[in-house]
Amino acid sequence: MRIYMFPGQGSQAKGMGKSVFGRFPEQCDSASKLLGYDIVDLCLNDSNNQLNQTYYTQPALYFVSALTFLSEDDKPDCLLGHSLGLYAALMAAGVFSLEEGLEIVLKRAKLMSEANNGSMMAVMGDDLIKFEDELIKLEFYDIDIANYNSDNQIVLSGSQARLIELQPLLENLSYKAVLLPVSGAFHSRYMRPASVAFLDYLSKKTFNDFQLQVISSINGEVLTTSHLIEELAYQLILPVRWQPVVSYLKKKWQSIEFKEIGPGAVLHRLNNQIN
Repeated sequence: MRIYMFPGQGSQAKGMGKSVFGRFPEQCDSASKLLGYDIVDLCLNDSNNQLNQTYYTQPALYFVSALTFLSEDDKPDCLLGHSLGLYAALMAAGVFSLEEGLEIVLKRAKLMSEANNGSMMAVMGDDLIKFEDELIKLEFYDIDIANYNSDNQIVLSGSQARLIELQPLLENLSYKAVLLPVSGAFHSRYMRPASVAFLDYLSKKTFNDFQLQVISSINGEVLTTSHLIEELAYQLILPVRWQPVVSYLKKKWQSIEFKEIGPGAVLHRLNNQIN
């Protein structure tokens, strides 16, 4: 079983796309016209220091991951995306075209960048199974778990002030806690206004049938067109359950090959931390 997996926000890096842009000049021109800026310059040079801003990060990362897939000679058995990575997976599955996906991601990026009322913090430790109990004991009811990334890493979302308050308390419990350079509390209750607006936007869209299976990183189920709009909208407020989904897939198929499609190797490293 060969699974192509597409990374999410945080995998972007200056220079990404260098190996694929030259093969797709027309697509690069079309994307730049749609976005209103030079996508190639943003990815290769980041001339205006915008690559790490959500509004620019998401279209850029989607575009590079999608082109990387289109440059692949082999095809997978199924696809899996971490948060934003779902959109490149859907493009790869034929659900929408490269440009249609870019339009949707641009809208998503705009809504999420406008919901800049929080932050995120990565937490690393050897025993995260009962971490939710720790949050309750510490009475941080306003903090959500945004990502279950691996056996050793989760990500929290909430107000920056509360995360800063929580940080030393977690370190006293032998966890390592690191604030992330993001401008929103993604995958949490604080994205609800963006999720509602995105649902309204998506309700006017139509999608093609899946040509390849795409697995949800929210619940591990195979996605269908009948529930896709809800999946995309609710993804903004629900946690990414990468660890349980990958763990389930490893147990389901004894012979399994994961290949990361897009910049970096974040997902590869996470998968190595999942039993």
